[in-house]
Amino acid sequence: MKYKHVLFDLDGTLSESGTGIINSYEYTLKTYGIEYNRDDLKKLIGPPIKDNMRLYLKEGHDVDEYIKTYREYYSRQGIFENNMYPGIKELLEKLSDNGYCLYIASSKPTHYVEKVLKHFGIFEFFTSLSGDTLEGGHGDKEELINCVLNENSIEDRSGVIMVGDRSFDIEGAIKCNVDSIGVLFGYGTKEELEEAGATFIAENSQDIWEIISRQ
Repeated sequence: MKYKHVLFDLDGTLSESGTGIINSYEYTLKTYGIEYNRDDLKKLIGPPIKDNMRLYLKEGHDVDEYIKTYREYYSRQGIFENNMYPGIKELLEKLSDNGYCLYIASSKPTHYVEKVLKHFGIFEFFTSLSGDTLEGGHGDKEELINCVLNENSIEDRSGVIMVGDRSFDIEGAIKCNVDSIGVLFGYGTKEELEEAGATFIAENSQDIWEIISRQ
């Protein structure tokens, strides 16, 4: 067993959360009278919310104001406009049963990560969660991965692999000197993941299992 520790992104990796996230951004932009293209909002799934909000920030407003409005919708409704990808629960069960330690490294606030995992009945599979704060500013993927490694006293990084769907996941893993799996069923493209330097590419949950278990 090469990989003892498996880190997962949440949105676009474990769950198809795009509808709720996009609707939350749309609610925010409409509230402040900002023009947008709904298709462009798909690009906002994955990066830290503060970085995304700055793209649409109007003069005279601040990012925290936008985030508060976003969360009015997300906490009430958007968080549940969400579905787990096929085979994910079975994958987590198999990994756990075979002795792998599982973790979350997500740019979503830890408060929401915990609610989503409990909603889907998969919270119990994870040793620890690393997410942003509700105030934002701690959603950088390198920071989140290092937080998992440090909090769990994981020194051998050759035994760690990060699973995610966007370039941010892959680039964060590289900066932390750990391997990565880019998944194609999320919100990133194969080209994005390959250009970012993903160690492996997975088309589905079974591919993730085979990549990890065959090493």
